[in-house]
Amino acid sequence: MKKLHLPIHEIAMMMSIALRFIPILVEETDKIMKAQMARGADFESGGIVHKAKAMVPILVPLFVSASDEPMTALAMESRCYQGERENENEAAPP
Repeated sequence: MKKLHLPIHEIAMMMSIALRFIPILVEETDKIMKAQMARGADFESGGIVHKAKAMVPILVPLFVSASDEPMTALAMESRCYQGERENENEAAPP
């Protein structure tokens, strides 16, 4: 992969962060679906178009709650994460 000059370290970091959020998103989706069903939403009946339209009230709060998760970025910044440098002995920029 290094021969292709791909940023391996950055790709691995992005994948691990994305995989970390899958269980969180599943849990949030479950909470939102239960809340919407308590309000009378029906996700089971109808055709595929009806089911897709029924998902809109789930997706909007899901993306809003996902955007409220700045803790990962804050934790990375507080640990002075810089990504992979060519020379490991190279000092981090001030």
